[in-house]
Amino acid sequence: MDPKDLKILFDKKAADKASAEETRRADIVALKAKTDFSQKAGQEAILKVVIPYFTEIAQTIGADNFRFTEVPDGNPLSTLPLGVRFVIGSGVEYEISVASSKVWIKTVGSKSAGIGVVYVYPGTHEPHISEPGDLTREKLGKLLALMITETDVSKAEAPARGSAAAVAP
Repeated sequence: MDPKDLKILFDKKAADKASAEETRRADIVALKAKTDFSQKAGQEAILKVVIPYFTEIAQTIGADNFRFTEVPDGNPLSTLPLGVRFVIGSGVEYEISVASSKVWIKTVGSKSAGIGVVYVYPGTHEPHISEPGDLTREKLGKLLALMITETDVSKAEAPARGSAAAVAP
């Protein structure tokens, strides 16, 4: 093969590689922007939907029967909450938080007491809360209704979602 043809082939290969790398970097930047936007939207939903709704619930059923606190964002520049922790009656503590632009619903435990974090109510189950847009009064109401019916509010026990205790009549 002629050396000029080899040079053309080499230059084309280098240009293709540079173009692919540029596309990959652009995709990463776009994904980060989308994730950051979704994360902020979730935190704004916590602030504008969840906290006012939970305040209304606490006022309606009594602060002794429903308590919640904000979970602050670890970023000192952020004024938006990362989530909320709440207790129904004298039951276990739950947390609704936004992380990695997804909504997580979990019980909160203490490692020293032998209770770890247990994720409950995945987005694939009723009331289907997994994205920031799912943080609506209607879905939060369904979630709390499920938690109230599945939790013995006089004891600190909550059956695991899908366990025999959770599905027993």
